[in-house]
Amino acid sequence: MRTNRLSIEPLFSSDQNQQFSREEIFDILSNKRRQCIIHYLKRNQKNGPVATSDLVDYVTAWEADVPIADIPPTRRKRVYNALQQTHLPKLEEAALIEWNEQQGCITLTPALSKARLYLEFVPNDDIPWSMCYLVLSGVASVLTTVIWYGVPPFGGNTNLSAGVIVLGMFVITGALHRVDARSARIPTDSRFEPPNQ
Repeated sequence: MRTNRLSIEPLFSSDQNQQFSREEIFDILSNKRRQCIIHYLKRNQKNGPVATSDLVDYVTAWEADVPIADIPPTRRKRVYNALQQTHLPKLEEAALIEWNEQQGCITLTPALSKARLYLEFVPNDDIPWSMCYLVLSGVASVLTTVIWYGVPPFGGNTNLSAGVIVLGMFVITGALHRVDARSARIPTDSRFEPPNQ
C-alpha cells in the first residue's frame, strides 16, 4: 500500500533520517492528551518555555473535570507518568515540541503548524467540509438559475420553496460541521489553569 510522505521531513523528527507518513502524523496528533498538551502550550508559552508540572496539572484537571486545587494526587501521578513515558517523548520524536526533561520545561516548535497544514490535505476516500460547501453552493446556484428562467417544474410560485430548500441545506450542513468541530475541541476553562495565572 502506498503512503504519502512529507516533503518537509526534517521538521517532523528529531532523527533527520526518519520520515513520517500522513497516517503517522495523524496518529500523533489525534490523541486527546496530546491535543490537550499542544493546546496548553500554544496558550501559555508566550513568555518562554512551559513548566512540565503546570502542564501535568492542566491535563489532569481537564481530564478529571475539576479545578487544579481538587486534583487527587494519585490521578495526577498517573497522568504525570503517562506524559513522561509516552506522550511527551512521542511529540518530541516527531519534533513537534522541545522537551528539556532535566529542567522540566517544554516549548512548541514551528513544525507543528506545518504538520497541521499537512493534515488538512484529505485522502481520496474523504470529503473535506470546504468541498461540501462548494457543492451546496453549486446546487443553490443551479436552482436559482432554473427558477429565474422559469424552467418547469420550477417555474411559477416556487421561489419560497426553493429558498427554504437552499436554507435547509446550509442549516443542516452547518449544524453537522459545528458538531464535528466541537467533538475535536479541547475545552478552555479557568478551572484548569494554574492558580497563579
